[in-house]
Amino acid sequence: MIDVVTLGEVLASFRMDGPLRVGTAAAFSFVGAESNVAVGLTRLGHRAALVGATGADALSLAVRRGLAGEGVDCSRLRIDPDRPGAVVVLDAPLAGVRRVSYLRTGSAGSALTDEDVASVVELRPRILHVSGVTCALGESAARVVERAVTAARERGVLVSLDLNYRSSLWGPDDAAAVLGPLARRADVLFGSEDELALVLGSAADGEALSRLGPSQVIVKRGPAGASCIIDGAAPVEAPSVASSIVDPVGAGDAFAAGYLSGLLIDLAPAERLARANAVAAFALGNQGDWEGLPRLDDLRFAGIVDEAVR
Repeated sequence: MIDVVTLGEVLASFRMDGPLRVGTAAAFSFVGAESNVAVGLTRLGHRAALVGATGADALSLAVRRGLAGEGVDCSRLRIDPDRPGAVVVLDAPLAGVRRVSYLRTGSAGSALTDEDVASVVELRPRILHVSGVTCALGESAARVVERAVTAARERGVLVSLDLNYRSSLWGPDDAAAVLGPLARRADVLFGSEDELALVLGSAADGEALSRLGPSQVIVKRGPAGASCIIDGAAPVEAPSVASSIVDPVGAGDAFAAGYLSGLLIDLAPAERLARANAVAAFALGNQGDWEGLPRLDDLRFAGIVDEAVR
């Protein structure tokens, strides 16, 4: 039985320490909001699967092997023989400045289908996790996410949504039109104050949003920590974990993985947040979207503990 199914696109990535030039060395890996969450969960001892599609090209096959090597169930990650795998190139034109170049138009991962909805159902997860990134890939991808959420709710599967708004993929009005209704149908909703304001159309108010649908609203505030509102009750607060910021990308996905991990093992809300902040700190303190994500032993070694790792 799968604990969490994530539905979305995984991309091959090439990361360079310097500017994009002929002859610049690059490190090959994979990235993706949903794949980051899946890896974070498997490292914490849970069973996670990624549903979607990759190409049949060599890059995509290497990505699949990398996911499988991290323990992610790829049995329902389709191979599309007619579409390429998505690629992202990350370089640094200046010290401390990172540029991201995507090659994902028409990719296999953006072309989700009802077959993927069926896969979510057949895997029978405890939680379905989706994000605004997948919804931003196009109308068809957004429709499949909505159908997967509907199918999950009909079967009593907990639905987790990370708003994960990316202005490079779509505008605020388009995002609000899609993510607003989806947020109201989620059980667990992650968002920054700005993202929640986008969904509400007004000042961020997790308590107000919880009355509209989600039973758990988790507000991410970066260095100021995080809070969660459970069934409209008073917010539970947790401070961030001090960490040097080596690479901020992937920290939100790490946070979501940590919180869902705590939820799966029935930690109290404050300890779920503490675990989420701890996992995010590991992401911030290491290069890469997921490479630095911790295992339980890593949390113990760093002195970052909760009830489950004491």
